[in-house]
Amino acid sequence: DGDNQLDINETWSYSANYTITQTNIDNGSVTNQATVTGTSISGNDVNDLSDNDSTLEDDQTQTTLCQSDGIALIKTATFNDENTDGCSDVGETITYNFTLTNTGNTTITNVVLTDSMLGGTIALASGDTDSDNQLDVNETWSYTANYTITQANIDNGSVTNQATVTGTSISGNDV
Repeated sequence: DGDNQLDINETWSYSANYTITQTNIDNGSVTNQATVTGTSISGNDVNDLSDNDSTLEDDQTQTTLCQSDGIALIKTATFNDENTDGCSDVGETITYNFTLTNTGNTTITNVVLTDSMLGGTIALASGDTDSDNQLDVNETWSYTANYTITQANIDNGSVTNQATVTGTSISGNDV
């Protein structure tokens, strides 16, 4: 009836938007609760907390969010012809560059990059922009390591190996 009074048998509807944050995604849900207040016709204050499905309860509303865990590693190699003779020699080096990205929508912790040929764990060079030691969704981490060429490498005609990256999603999944 447009009188700005919640009459008996009237139902008022409200709608609002909330912008999801990375913390919400990492938590796997958004949980919240609304409060309504008013004054009865007799002057008494009335209020209630929201519930998701009952007028007799006051449970918070929880919206589950999809979590997608993912990590990707790119490794490139550059031969360093230190003596500039145009050919590989024992003692020259290969520089390996590693680029690590978070391909999911959750934060990744306990990130470890290993390459057995390069001595095991490779130290992070750059990319942790907020210095929290967590691979955030929009971060790209960079690593660099050098390898010294051996006679066996020259005899084989190439150097081939692979690195591995591991981590833990904020929800506890191994990636």
